[in-house]
Amino acid sequence: MADEIHRVELKKQDAMRFRRIATLMTNLLNDVREYIPEANLYLEDSGNWHILSGESHDYEGWMTKARQDRSLAREDVPHSSGGAW
Repeated sequence: MADEIHRVELKKQDAMRFRRIATLMTNLLNDVREYIPEANLYLEDSGNWHILSGESHDYEGWMTKARQDRSLAREDVPHSSGGAW
């Protein structure tokens, strides 16, 4: 017998809080882009959330180069995951 999938749901108020936080981050990024047009948000795999001055990586064919030097601000967001430097 196959394992049953246990469906979980986020509380409506938590979903609304998440949306508000995302909106605040979008507004912040828009403000930063007024003076740093290439600014970018990046969540690395270890939970570090960055505001970058440009893209997180440079791409040249098959080669990629991580650009940690573009980090302007960093905050730890525990239990988060994203890209990997």
